Amino acid sequence: MLRLKTTITALALLASSSLASAEEITLWVRTSSGAVLQGLADKYNASHADKVNVTQITAEQMVPKLGAAIAGSAAPDGAVLDLIYLPTFAAADGLEDISDFVKGLPYSSAMSPSHIRLATYEGKIYGVPALPDASIIAYNTDLFTKAGLDPNKAPASMEEIAADAKKIAALGNETYGFYFVANSGSWLIYDFLPHLWAANADVLSDDGRSATVDTPALRET
Repeated sequence: MLRLKTTITALALLASSSLASAEEITLWVRTSSGAVLQGLADKYNASHADKVNVTQITAEQMVPKLGAAIAGSAAPDGAVLDLIYLPTFAAADGLEDISDFVKGLPYSSAMSPSHIRLATYEGKIYGVPALPDASIIAYNTDLFTKAGLDPNKAPASMEEIAADAKKIAALGNETYGFYFVANSGSWLIYDFLPHLWAANADVLSDDGRSATVDTPALRET
């Protein structure tokens, strides 16, 4: 969750014990995680005088709407969006430095280090973890059994995935051994690039200014 510079932070507001009267804060979230965050807000609102008002915005519209709101001095108190956009907002002076607040939390050391790292821009922290995410590869044990593979032995490398997939595809009847949403930027980022990183390769230089895609690791992947 990011704290917008033009308004009071949702985090600081909810953590404050010195408010003279109940306050309402606005929180923008993406629809993909809206149900979870609305549920959390409902739980909080049921037992606190302060209220969190959640507004759900489609992922494609979040960045332009948030940018326009900041520019028009009408930003929400907080926003939950993909951390990949944080440097852009921070560089444009649209976020507020909450480093001291975050470091002062009694559970600060237990926060997801990757989230905190990505929420840090030029040594200053502008956000905290909202919802963790993970990418997995699942396999169908029934198909493994039908193909003569050990259903209790998941493939441990891309080579094994390919080999097992070929055996499953050989069953015929439009049975496929592997499924991957390749025509999707997010899927490529979350499910394809990790294989390159596991091979100690990357698609960008350390400073992020030049492409390093012409590598044996990428071609092999």
